[in-house]
Amino acid sequence: MRSGKISQAAEERSVLRPLKKTGVLAGEAGYGKDCIFASDGTVRSSVLSAADGFCMPRAEMVLDDAVNRLGSAEEIRLSVDMILPAESDEGRLKELTLRLGQEALKAGAVIENFQARVSGSVTDVIVSVKAEGKTAGYHLPEENGKISAAGLDLVMAGYAGAAGLDLVMAGYAGAAGTAVLERNFHEKLAVRFPEAFLREADRLAENLQTGKIVKTAAPCCFRTVGEGGVFAALWEMCEGLGCGLEADIHRIPIRQQTVEICEYLNRNPYRLYGAGAVLMAVRGGEALAEMLLPEGIKAEVIGRLTEGPGRYIHNREITRCLEKPLADALIEEG
Repeated sequence: MRSGKISQAAEERSVLRPLKKTGVLAGEAGYGKDCIFASDGTVRSSVLSAADGFCMPRAEMVLDDAVNRLGSAEEIRLSVDMILPAESDEGRLKELTLRLGQEALKAGAVIENFQARVSGSVTDVIVSVKAEGKTAGYHLPEENGKISAAGLDLVMAGYAGAAGLDLVMAGYAGAAGTAVLERNFHEKLAVRFPEAFLREADRLAENLQTGKIVKTAAPCCFRTVGEGGVFAALWEMCEGLGCGLEADIHRIPIRQQTVEICEYLNRNPYRLYGAGAVLMAVRGGEALAEMLLPEGIKAEVIGRLTEGPGRYIHNREITRCLEKPLADALIEEG
């Protein structure tokens, strides 16, 4: 199988189908379902990733990814598991733990459990973060007396009002991935770009938490961007909502550092790891973008959700269909 997150077809065929066959799969579990909701307003998420290796997210990005999926939830509690390669020393463990602790502090979260182990079977650090919080500022709709998937979860299975909503993106495409590329290819990039430019690229990873954005925007539904970049997030959002989309690639917010570094390294910036960005379906997208601007949040209406299965990306006079998620551009060139 390909590196990174397994494909939609593989997940449906070799994960969801066997679990359904055994009868243990919960009713709302499925492709792109990033959160679990409880009737008491508790929301949970989890992220597992190799980290801190060559062209891999930093460990604290994994933590941000898990927290971001909770939307504007409060009272966030984390459980962290880490596996380190056998050649790791205690100094590396201490450094990773400190960085994760500092990132949790920025998120207003507490770490309730932290377990670390060493294994000769892994060559890179493996980080698993489970996040849990209480919904805040949301009314989670009920269906037959039970909390539905609508509300915080972007996928909102069965949300009948999705088609026709404006699609707003807050944050920048591939910002986190750009910082990863800068650190991994600094010497190569330094031949082409000035140091000030590269320092700005590295700073793109300084603030990747999106809870404030979601709390301020209160969207009908949202999808955080992560592995596979904006294109993967768009596809997964439409899969969950059972709708199509029309989007303009030139309206997707992106930093010049991302454009130039990706071009130089032959990477697709719209498939690049994008923690820190979020897609939101709303009514009145332009008004929302203007409302977020005084908060220092860059947001653009990039398109709208539509009826039917068609998912189209416009690039001036060229229109093409959105592809199913491919491997992240951190992993694959082109």
